[in-house]
Amino acid sequence: MTAVLMQQVRIQGVLVGHRDGFEAMNRALAVAGIRPVVDRIFDLEDAPRALEHMAAGRHLGKICLRIA
Repeated sequence: MTAVLMQQVRIQGVLVGHRDGFEAMNRALAVAGIRPVVDRIFDLEDAPRALEHMAAGRHLGKICLRIA
């Protein structure tokens, strides 16, 4: 903890809801056939290019990394 305080690190949590709501949302998406919009898929070794693409802000939808 001292290292965090000495470095003035900022820790910020994200609250997204409870698990039951997340699972209900996923079931509803599956039933409705809703799929995310994918802008572009990068290979894992191209992660720096993926971050540059995201930083440019011209994407529409998800930017994905292929890991397999």
